[in-house]
Amino acid sequence: MAKLGVSLRAYAAHRKCSLAAVQKAIAAERISLLADGSIDAAAADAQWAANTNQSQQRGRHAEAPAPPPPPKRPAGAAPAKKRPPAATIDEDLDVDAPPVNTAGTMYAKARAAREGFAARLMQNRLRKEIGEVVEAADVEEGWSRIVLAAKTGVLAIPTKAKTRIPHLTSADIATLEEIVREVLTVLADGNK
Repeated sequence: MAKLGVSLRAYAAHRKCSLAAVQKAIAAERISLLADGSIDAAAADAQWAANTNQSQQRGRHAEAPAPPPPPKRPAGAAPAKKRPPAATIDEDLDVDAPPVNTAGTMYAKARAAREGFAARLMQNRLRKEIGEVVEAADVEEGWSRIVLAAKTGVLAIPTKAKTRIPHLTSADIATLEEIVREVLTVLADGNK
């Protein structure tokens, strides 16, 4: 039975890479084999381009492949008609087409998010060190002390009024205490 495609070694020579690279691509399911174990070079080239993470490429493989040269026209042939310029860029884009290298794109987005988070974290640490930012627990504790001191001072008003204004009656003091408690209750309820 005749082979349908090329051997792994021949495909490696075609790709100008090592046999191990081709075997690794097959193991990672970036390219597929034909039923007889050979490789369809054109299909494998397309799969290789679509399924390879460009961010993990080194050397000459990291560079984008050069576009093929334009076909030569026969002598005496009329020049090809040029396409009129598009009205907008969107007309030239296939919006529904999936990105060529989704794994690389996803990796780049994830790395950008991680780097952005690390930068914000370092910025927050710096702002804390120079005193622009304080811990929420410290603010909460400070305000609790202030509110407690204010409450204690306001509750002491009737007693201080009695010592400073001796002619106040017990009924006057009880009225002052009632007013103070009403005000504190309104403040505690959030001024409802």
